[in-house]
Amino acid sequence: MKLFKKANSKLYALIFTCSLLLSVPAWSQTGLTLDVGLELGWWLHQLGAPEQGVFKTHHTGSPFVHLTYQWPFGRWRAGLSLRGGLFLEDDMRGPRDMRILFDRIKIAEPNKSIPFLRYGGQIGYELLRRGNYAFVPAIQYGSFLFGDSHPNRENFGYKQFTEILFTHIWKRPKKHWVLRMNYNTQRIFLRQKSHPLERHQLFSWGMSIGMGF
Repeated sequence: MKLFKKANSKLYALIFTCSLLLSVPAWSQTGLTLDVGLELGWWLHQLGAPEQGVFKTHHTGSPFVHLTYQWPFGRWRAGLSLRGGLFLEDDMRGPRDMRILFDRIKIAEPNKSIPFLRYGGQIGYELLRRGNYAFVPAIQYGSFLFGDSHPNRENFGYKQFTEILFTHIWKRPKKHWVLRMNYNTQRIFLRQKSHPLERHQLFSWGMSIGMGF
């Protein structure tokens, strides 16, 4: 009986806490946010065991445009995200690549960039609010399209990304300004692997500025 009462008290405490979180009004209304920015990152192809080495791109920049639509639930925010941009690289360097001996794979036309589109959902929480300023950490999850010409792209399967966002918001009477910092990892699943540890991953971090309507 004591155990039952203890469980009930914890349940009531959880319900009370959730109701408080949801009852606190967020001054950011449902709406659209558009921001532009730059990511720095690289594409890595792990061939298998560590001694086999990796193919990877340089640490390259990726300009992008990011569009989000959010619905506030108290301090919580749920939304949809769409991001398009260019991956500014056309080849990957292999483990034996040197100035004289080239060990490279072409992933795009020479001197061309790779267009990409990431789409998914996001959930965030308004962690801090001071006057017209708010700080909202969020996480995004979804898939992406990548317009590469990797020689093994027919073996590419599902593409998945996970992203952490830190958004600073400054509210104005009819709009708000945003400054975002992000870190994301993207993974390309393979239909067939030449080694159990073979993998394709992309890593990037970046910053963007924009406006909400």
